[in-house]
Amino acid sequence: MNDTLSSEKEFKVEVATFEDIYPTWDEHLWPDRKSPIKEMSSMTYDGDYDMSIYKKYKPTFFIVRDGYTVVGVNSGHRTHNDHYRSRGLYVNTNYRRMGMSTLLLNATIDQAIKENCSIVWTYPRLTSIRAYKKVGFRRISGWKNEDMEFGPNCLCVKNING
Repeated sequence: MNDTLSSEKEFKVEVATFEDIYPTWDEHLWPDRKSPIKEMSSMTYDGDYDMSIYKKYKPTFFIVRDGYTVVGVNSGHRTHNDHYRSRGLYVNTNYRRMGMSTLLLNATIDQAIKENCSIVWTYPRLTSIRAYKKVGFRRISGWKNEDMEFGPNCLCVKNING
């Protein structure tokens, strides 16, 4: 725990750029990743890949800061007309268990609602599943480690409209 951090401090999520969150993804979430880190993923909710996602949709990036320190990041983008993916959740180890993932995931869900999506889905790691469950995601697959560079991961979904 950061000794100078007051539990009374209020944090807020800001919309950011890919350039703002890329260093956190590269250094902390996906260190030494074999495939390039892109703004979006072509993976779809049903497990397929759709390269047209890159042309059809735009990502939104979220960041929480404490002064100049990046506290946490996440992103989201549509993968279908009404499917929204949460991707790249990371919280600085000094700020964990303080509600940062809840702030970031709720901002992502709010963006999905603004974009008229009916579900938000994600493919979290075993180490972060509790953060997703806390904001209402349900695990709908088993754990997959094969072909996962940073697994095990599973498919989770949250219904947001209806």
